[in-house]
Amino acid sequence: MSIGEGGMSDITVTIRGVDSKAWKEFQGGIVSLHGNLYGNIGQEVTNALKLWLERHRGRESAVGIPADRLSVSYDDIGGLKEEIRMIKEAVELPLRHPELFRWLNLIPPKGVLIHGPPGTGKNILGRAATAEAKARLYTLSIQRMMGEFSEMGFRGFFQRAKETAPSVILIPDLGVMALGRQKAPGDPVDQILSWLLSEMDALEDFGRVVIIGIAPSPEELEPSLRQRFQREIEVSLPDRQGRYEILKLLTKKMPLADDVDLGRLADMTDQYQGILLWKICQEAATWALRRTLEHEKITDEAVTQEKLERIKVGMDDFLRALNSLKPEV
Repeated sequence: MSIGEGGMSDITVTIRGVDSKAWKEFQGGIVSLHGNLYGNIGQEVTNALKLWLERHRGRESAVGIPADRLSVSYDDIGGLKEEIRMIKEAVELPLRHPELFRWLNLIPPKGVLIHGPPGTGKNILGRAATAEAKARLYTLSIQRMMGEFSEMGFRGFFQRAKETAPSVILIPDLGVMALGRQKAPGDPVDQILSWLLSEMDALEDFGRVVIIGIAPSPEELEPSLRQRFQREIEVSLPDRQGRYEILKLLTKKMPLADDVDLGRLADMTDQYQGILLWKICQEAATWALRRTLEHEKITDEAVTQEKLERIKVGMDDFLRALNSLKPEV
């Protein structure tokens, strides 16, 4: 496509990777504005074309995961009963049943902030709420945006989420925009923050799109950003009962020996995050595998069911795992 204006040299713009339907939409917009598509339509249209392409590519790069492919539910989360109740009210119910909120004139939150220490289940809580709401999940990484600095691409991402509503946009690294962070010359965080605030403000009250932000602490966020998250859910380290529930959930498919005492393990794991409890269970199973390999010769043939049933994960395996994995202070 060649575009000229007065005495200017012709400008050539090459279009690749755009589907025909989207391209025809752009052509129709140019014709309605200028009366023709080709010829002397100027630098202004060239700039419009470039901006449109950026937005289109951002829209196409937004890959939404359908709810049935998330493979997670509230049943997969242990020790977070109150947090699950809160996220049901803030995310699941508004997306599944907006009619309830319209009837009550109850404005659902456009943004939900989940905060707490690393490894406590914040991401899985957001993913589970998305799955239960039967919504599409879009993950927006601020860190990645800093390397792919494009306003129209950013806005195209939100456009796709709106088009496929109900949708959840999960921002797993909101802490990147924390107050007091060191900024290098040309740091785009302030610009990205401005775009994010603009897009959150543009969300409709019943548009069936929710932003879930993940951060270590709400106090670290810019006040203007924190204000956009009308609901905050704290996910802290699990208490003794929570640790017991997590261990029970993590070991429900493991062949446990009779001497395994999950209550004792819960007592011994004070200050352990959920992710560390998972690692302990995995390490215990690994010790059981090592012990099996010491006594059983593994051949090319499949291990018989009889031999499999003799393999158990015992209390000693868990104690060894505990000795090798400690919570960070």
